[in-house]
Amino acid sequence: MMKYSTRRLCVWGGLLGIVYITFIYRHNILAYSALVYWKANWGELNTAASLLHHHKFDKTRFAEVRKDLKKFINIQEPVLCQANTKIGYKYYGIYFKEDVKIDEVKRGLLAKTFPPKKSRFSKCAIVGNGGILKNSSCGKEIDKSDFVFRMNMPRIQEFVNDAGRKTNLTSIACSAKTISDDGDPCGAYYSKEFLNSLKEYNGYLLWVPSSWTHASSMKSAFTFAELLQKNSNLQLVLSNAEYSHKFSEYWHINGKSISSGMTMVSIGLSFCEEIHLYGFWPFPVDTSGNSLPMHYSEDIPWTTYQWTHGFSTEFSLLTELHRQGVLKLHVENCDLNI
Repeated sequence: MMKYSTRRLCVWGGLLGIVYITFIYRHNILAYSALVYWKANWGELNTAASLLHHHKFDKTRFAEVRKDLKKFINIQEPVLCQANTKIGYKYYGIYFKEDVKIDEVKRGLLAKTFPPKKSRFSKCAIVGNGGILKNSSCGKEIDKSDFVFRMNMPRIQEFVNDAGRKTNLTSIACSAKTISDDGDPCGAYYSKEFLNSLKEYNGYLLWVPSSWTHASSMKSAFTFAELLQKNSNLQLVLSNAEYSHKFSEYWHINGKSISSGMTMVSIGLSFCEEIHLYGFWPFPVDTSGNSLPMHYSEDIPWTTYQWTHGFSTEFSLLTELHRQGVLKLHVENCDLNI
């Protein structure tokens, strides 16, 4: 009886050990599994990418999408600034569990207006951080755009050849590698390194409440705005969670919060006449089966991949919008002669 009990305890102990190890290293396991899968099935990506080669902008379809989206979302603005934010407005996080009330001081820290004086831009580039941009030589093509969106304040000067240098609207969140310090949200935005990095940027920064920091992230937005006013000419605007929620509903992106990239696409649909996407490729291999870093800057590994966002669902949607001529996805290297 004792031997049986001991053996049973050993089995249960072993199973619990396996569960514990799986939990601790779940991101590593998922990342490695994804890499193995796509290495073996890169032909699927090649086929998908080949469908993106044929593209023509359809201005009629673009206008239809913009009109339908505006009607569905009603009066909500994608970006909050002084001009459209009244004192007393409740600024919500993405899950609407917490809010921060905008008083006169907080409102005064925001940019006066957005978008800039020119309310429509002929050509916009929305630059994701995907590893597909590495060695792409797309920098010149991106910089020829009238308005450039970027996500999570990536380093600029080191990657000009592939990602360009122009910045007009760049998202930032407490969870971004740029201002998090060893996992501490917003722990590094007083660092000398971060303050120096502000010199690489122009235009507006868009504060996006992090999905896992809630109220602390929203309150940090205004501390961050004060820091910007003292150390740069950058202006802060806020991502409107109510607009993002309605945008997700419209496209049936349910169950997960939309990524910063899709947030920028939603804004681009409001005031861009032609949208080009770069660095949007949520796969660990390219169309030839070669391994890719998670980000072109190689600042974080695939093991840190967050499942908070539905990147595959978003990519499928973007592929469909590309097919309809609403926007253009760039997943190949760019023409060096541009």
